[in-house]
Amino acid sequence: MTAHIINVVWGEKYVETLLERSLPFQFSPGNLENFDGTYILYTTVEDEKVIREHPHFKTLESFLPVEFRTITYEENPYALMTTCHCDAIKQANAKGVPLIFLSPDSILSQGLFSYLQENMDQGKRLVAICSMRTSMEKMEPHLAPFNYSPQALAKLALQNRHPYSEKSFIKEGKTLARPSQIYFSLDESNVLVRAFHLHPLLFWPRNQAILPLITTDGPHFLERAIPNFEEWKVVTDCTRISLFELSKESFLQEARVKPLTPFGFFRWADVYVTPGHRFFAQHSIILGDGIENEKWEQPKQEADRLVASLEKAPLSFRLAKPFLILSFYLKKLGLILIGKKRFPLSKILSHLKYILKTRSIPFS
Repeated sequence: MTAHIINVVWGEKYVETLLERSLPFQFSPGNLENFDGTYILYTTVEDEKVIREHPHFKTLESFLPVEFRTITYEENPYALMTTCHCDAIKQANAKGVPLIFLSPDSILSQGLFSYLQENMDQGKRLVAICSMRTSMEKMEPHLAPFNYSPQALAKLALQNRHPYSEKSFIKEGKTLARPSQIYFSLDESNVLVRAFHLHPLLFWPRNQAILPLITTDGPHFLERAIPNFEEWKVVTDCTRISLFELSKESFLQEARVKPLTPFGFFRWADVYVTPGHRFFAQHSIILGDGIENEKWEQPKQEADRLVASLEKAPLSFRLAKPFLILSFYLKKLGLILIGKKRFPLSKILSHLKYILKTRSIPFS
């Protein structure tokens, strides 16, 4: 079955990363060469000229059709990304084809597109993967010849983790303030990930009226678009396929680490974790060589306990919940009074409906 392969890229550094580092991995065995699809690039007029002149683009064109869709840069890159993804979803829905979402700073293993084809043939409509962030500076000398088995690429990625990924590990009871992915060290060659947010690599919605409000892995999007979790696939074994992100070490330096208390963890999850995210977190994702040993048992049990702790709110959170909701709306009211925010009646009604249904603060 044909698919739309989506990549959104603009700006000199990201265009360079796409052309010099990311795209060559997509030419490795089991990827674009024999894949039935159309490659769609969202980019600016200026960047399109640069892309078209690059030899790796010529190789891409030899594998499958390429389309350009023109964008205009905005100050908020995440808003622009979402706008492009919404357009891509609408266009794919009109043709009844699935989407494959890539990013210009991702590197992938051999066989990734073949794996996606297998899952489409088996009736899967969502394939989600943990795309751990790696250090571009450390990875750079090892990228060529851009042809890695899933296991070899995972091994290389673990050896060259980004500082942000290091902060995602739970150490002495601390991890990232927003623990969307929590890493547990298994041994020298393997990491266990319990993730509430994963990259939706393959996306083929049942409900075509649903579009992302924030990002494609944002709240209530994936489970509304594809309500049946039987049609979801979480990649748990990176010996099958693997995909990682390249980032400069200076990127996300401001990310904070803090103690992961029962109250704080549940408070974060109460707002930002939806049923789809909980489904992701039920899966134990192994990054590394996958060779299990006795060292794994303790961190696996710790991870299970942590995820299970979200099944019931701690007493401290239940007592504080009304005050948290009141504080949330007092802040909203303050912004309205100084003219920085509007809160129309339709929004008020949607918030009331959400609170009554979920007993939680709306995401936005």
